[in-house]
Amino acid sequence: MRQRTRHLRSRSTVTWAYPIAVALIGMSAQAATPDTQQRHFQFRYELTVRDVPAATKRIAVWLPVPIDNAAQRVLDVTVSAPVDGTYLTESTYGNRVWYADFDRPEGTDFSITQSVEVVRHELVASRLSVGDKESSATPAPARRFLSANRLVPLSKRFASIARRVTRDQVAPLDRSRSLYTHVLGHMAYDKSGTKWGQGDAIYACDFGKGNCTDFHSYFIALSRSADIPARFHIGFSIPQGRGTGTVGGYHCWAEFWTAGAGWIPVDISEADKHPEKADYFFGAIDENRIAYSLGRDLVLPKRTNAPPLNYFVYPYVEVDGKPWDDVDRRFTYEDISDHTGTARKP
Repeated sequence: MRQRTRHLRSRSTVTWAYPIAVALIGMSAQAATPDTQQRHFQFRYELTVRDVPAATKRIAVWLPVPIDNAAQRVLDVTVSAPVDGTYLTESTYGNRVWYADFDRPEGTDFSITQSVEVVRHELVASRLSVGDKESSATPAPARRFLSANRLVPLSKRFASIARRVTRDQVAPLDRSRSLYTHVLGHMAYDKSGTKWGQGDAIYACDFGKGNCTDFHSYFIALSRSADIPARFHIGFSIPQGRGTGTVGGYHCWAEFWTAGAGWIPVDISEADKHPEKADYFFGAIDENRIAYSLGRDLVLPKRTNAPPLNYFVYPYVEVDGKPWDDVDRRFTYEDISDHTGTARKP
């Protein structure tokens, strides 16, 4: 039986478990209903910091921690590490962080493992039919997602593209659908070259290719330039087939706001890879994912005199105050199922 304590020691390993918190920013039209799919699984996030110099005095590690939101219920999180750590909250969006600051351990390498038990629901925007109803004002929690980010600027160019793309549309939902269709037609999922994966909206606009960060940064830039709040989520896709396996890397998606329907999800890069589901991914995202953080240009707690992170899904490590990139990562999952292969309801 698993012991859930704040601080459980086992030999040289410290295991931390924290009480799950809910961080909801603004209202949402997204709903989990008896008709939506759900998935109950364990996600394992492992990192090994390599080749730490012998002269190192201090090491700091920041690790993202998933939290409850409209689509997922986090049942348990533990972090096993050779050092003590603490859970902190990033101040702008409420993202959770596991943080440790410590003397160099013995040897040149050390490992940290995070294990998450989560129930993830398919998200379907349940009020798309009233998405054309506008209210007098956008609430403050949504208005913050009208501001620019470093790689998602507001510009006359983006505003001009948005006006052209939506020129025949009046209803907010229809305008967003036109922007979604434009990005889907303009972009191709293509990881050739060196500039993809930064979530650079200008690069995406200029070259029309990239990965999920580039698709959704372009969409968010157009939306915000058209005065439509839009926000960025990042986490991991879980292979659709149930069982166990590995996850290659991160995945991201976006949401936009309408006063009639609240936050509505889109996954344009998945729509590009699966054209037969293009209609589905406007207003819905599947249950085969886990969200880790929200937003861009993140200022991590305890990280002083350093520029914000572009986005936060992989561990961030500093050695004597300087970024350390020699970090191996491995992600795996295991579905928690009953004898029929159906995810159990916890």
